[in-house]
Amino acid sequence: MPIPVPTLDDRTFEQLVTEGRSLIPRYSKEWTNHNPSDPGITLLELLAYLTETTNFQLDQIPDASIARFLELVDICRQSTAGQPEAIDQTLERALNTIGQVTRAVTAADFDVLARQAAAAAGTPLARTALTSYRDVACAPPDHPEQAPLATLLIVVPDEPVNSTPTPALELTDAIFRRLTSHRLLTTRVHVIGPEYVEVDIALALVRKPGSHLTPSDVERAIRSFLHPLQGGPDRQGWPFGRPVYYSEMFQQLESLPQVDHVETLTLSTRPPGELTEEGVKISAEALVVAREIRIQVAD
Repeated sequence: MPIPVPTLDDRTFEQLVTEGRSLIPRYSKEWTNHNPSDPGITLLELLAYLTETTNFQLDQIPDASIARFLELVDICRQSTAGQPEAIDQTLERALNTIGQVTRAVTAADFDVLARQAAAAAGTPLARTALTSYRDVACAPPDHPEQAPLATLLIVVPDEPVNSTPTPALELTDAIFRRLTSHRLLTTRVHVIGPEYVEVDIALALVRKPGSHLTPSDVERAIRSFLHPLQGGPDRQGWPFGRPVYYSEMFQQLESLPQVDHVETLTLSTRPPGELTEEGVKISAEALVVAREIRIQVAD
């Protein structure tokens, strides 16, 4: 987000005089003549004039100062047919250059660089997630808690028809090479695809009279809700590490206009998923995929 540039010369002469005159009773109750003929008012108007002039000068940045700033950021004015480039064009070019991501520092930087590498490799990305973990392989013997932290980037290719989009090894290698050349000196980077936790669902529901709801309609709604690219509460993709809650599944199913109510709902999973009283718990690097869905629809 760009830093807003304040306007310094937005006070007029009349505003300054009015404000100064309003402050007179606070500092001098004996001063009661506020007419223009009063010498004090004449002095106040002179100071207001000088203040307005100073504010105007402060808000003006001469071309020489802008050119010096451009030199500091290594942007030089170009010449065409012996004529120097307009300073506004040079400034716009400098802002575009500075705005380009050249170092992987923030999560947004990692996302931009990864998408650039993936696009160059011919496989656009749909989502990325940045986290960290301790690289136990580099820990001292018998002291895994002293393992150095490493940056872990999880990438999901843009394959909307695939229920488990997973990047190929060539894609993660290309992204890794791009991030390695743009990372900070001490940053350890790893690029992987998401881990998918399989969830089995069994349910029985009652449809509204005349709705003609079929088990296939319900299954499509469930798979859409759990989809890694199109699911989730905001339909922007199932969030990394978000559990599958019983309550949320009830809410989604009973929000279907053809459904009267859900009678029973059972969730099950297998490692690395963990079944709890609230639902299916997954790790922070994982997404979910609906494997087997058994549906009973009654009137």
